[in-house]
Amino acid sequence: MRLLYQKIFTLFTFITAFVICLSSCKKIKEPEAFVPDRAFIPSGVTAEGAQTSARISWKASLFSAGQGVSYAVEIYNNAAFTGTPVYSVNSDTVEITVFDSDLAVRTDYWVRVKANATATMAASAGWGTTTSPFRMTGEQLFLPINDDYITDVSAQLRWQINPDLTRIVLTPTGGTGTDYILTPGDLAAGQKITAGLTPSTNYTAEIFRGTASKGIISFSTKSATPTGPSVVTVGPADDLAALLAAATPGAIFVLGQGTLYKADAEVILPANASFTIWGQYGPNRAVIAFNGLRLPTVAGTIRFENLDFTGYQNNDPAGTKRNYIFNQSAANATESIVFENCIIRNLVNTPFRLQGSAGQTINNLTFNKCKAYDIGNNGSNGTYAFIHTNVATGKFNNIRITNSTLYQIGYSIILHNAAPSQSVLIENSTFDNCIGNGRYFIDYNAQSTGTLQITNVIIGKSLSPAGTANGIRTVTAPAVGNSFQVSNTSFVNNPIPGIISYSGSNTDLFTDPVTGNFLIKDVSFTGKSTSGDPRWRL
Repeated sequence: MRLLYQKIFTLFTFITAFVICLSSCKKIKEPEAFVPDRAFIPSGVTAEGAQTSARISWKASLFSAGQGVSYAVEIYNNAAFTGTPVYSVNSDTVEITVFDSDLAVRTDYWVRVKANATATMAASAGWGTTTSPFRMTGEQLFLPINDDYITDVSAQLRWQINPDLTRIVLTPTGGTGTDYILTPGDLAAGQKITAGLTPSTNYTAEIFRGTASKGIISFSTKSATPTGPSVVTVGPADDLAALLAAATPGAIFVLGQGTLYKADAEVILPANASFTIWGQYGPNRAVIAFNGLRLPTVAGTIRFENLDFTGYQNNDPAGTKRNYIFNQSAANATESIVFENCIIRNLVNTPFRLQGSAGQTINNLTFNKCKAYDIGNNGSNGTYAFIHTNVATGKFNNIRITNSTLYQIGYSIILHNAAPSQSVLIENSTFDNCIGNGRYFIDYNAQSTGTLQITNVIIGKSLSPAGTANGIRTVTAPAVGNSFQVSNTSFVNNPIPGIISYSGSNTDLFTDPVTGNFLIKDVSFTGKSTSGDPRWRL
């Protein structure tokens, strides 16, 4: 009997376990997917601009997978998202790309995105937004403007040839733009002369393909031809040297395009000389081939504008080179000598030398928008510096070299080692193949300069065949900002403090330095748009 009870109990246990097993193996019903009544606000909205496009992306709304959610994208020109969006689109994806045909280049924009309503969800209650603006930088099809082809009333604009371009808009600062339609001839040549401009005015030119901007560039027209009772128009056959020797204070001598004025004897300037020689603007400057100028005991402001000073006798490269423009040994006090948009070239020694014990003081010596080359280059240590005084009785109080290019300068830029100056400013300028053996870029030795400022400058290859060129020697510490030197600049002593090293050579940085083309060709150069002579920048 006891055995029977055990068998019955075992059978009952087995049946109970079997039933429990069947119950536990029964399929469990999955919970239904969560679908919110309203879409969540998209997050992580970002926008990245390139030249002609911008990529806008965001994170999908939470719990939106499989719900067929689309997104409304709106782009505004203000961070407050006020007014009407400048561009709007619906997207089934979490990324869109906009182009320069949709938005203006070089303009800041902000983006906001929201989830649209579906059959089961209301639209998101708010918008996801960018935290910072984006912009498309735009293409630059304009080529640098050749300053020689800007006059007082016109400018020649050049661009990379593109048959789809349609017009140029030229806008004076603070004024209204004027359209210049591009003809088939303009497009084939890749250039147009815009006429009817206002003298001494800053302009911005923008070139378009339809409504899309394809380049922008700025320039300034030249000053108008001087007029008035003090103006003397100098003809091609007139004796400019004789006119200068008899100049009355305040006289303005106007020289025509392509004229040549020669003098084999030094030109002695009259007492209290104060005059301007103004060359008509255009591609062929008036050329002055003099054998030097001598300053009087006292002089005011002497100004040269848009002239080509050559050291070649009669402007003949096969002839003899002259030594100087100014080689002053007589006593003198001059307020200012100014060279504006001039070329200075082919001198055996230097444009500016003070010498002897009589005593000379030039209060201001200024070069702006000038080019100077083949100065004092004897193939080794150089003959004289571009600005040269090594006597205690001769000094230039204030020296300014701005927006200029100097190359093939055999000795140095400034030698002023026996007397102090009040200030030296070198700004927005390019130097290459300067500084001979053992010479200094600037040499004041134990003298001071008051202030010595070097800003936005590029120093290219040194000219020293022996590799023994030096930097700056002065008791005044130079203030250097945003300035660079190339790898084949050789400074054995007195390196320029604060200057930035460029890893390549002058031929890596400049288009063709041998022929005087210093257009920056390295698009990765950090100073390409802010340093050196502005006419060569990208």
